Amino acid sequence: MHSKVIAFYLQKINSTASYSQVQIINSYTEDMEDELIIEAMNIALKNNKRNIKYIQGILENWLNSGITTVEKYRKGVTQNGRDKPIERNLKKGYGTKI
Repeated sequence: MHSKVIAFYLQKINSTASYSQVQIINSYTEDMEDELIIEAMNIALKNNKRNIKYIQGILENWLNSGITTVEKYRKGVTQNGRDKPIERNLKKGYGTKI
């Protein structure tokens, strides 16, 4: 197991994680850099989404896009601003009958 990734998950995301949750996080270390997995967890923290499914979604999107290193991730962020939370512009009265 990659202790750095697991330690971060247990300290910052879920201190009472089940064995299967730890295994899920650890499984990504075969294909991705530890620092990149930690970055995904940091994004989850920034967006106040401390759950395994959210982190899995980030990691799966990156894998599907061929992002497996921090360097590749940073290139994508500078081009697309992907690590920023989604901001929604709602106009006053949007979605309500006037």
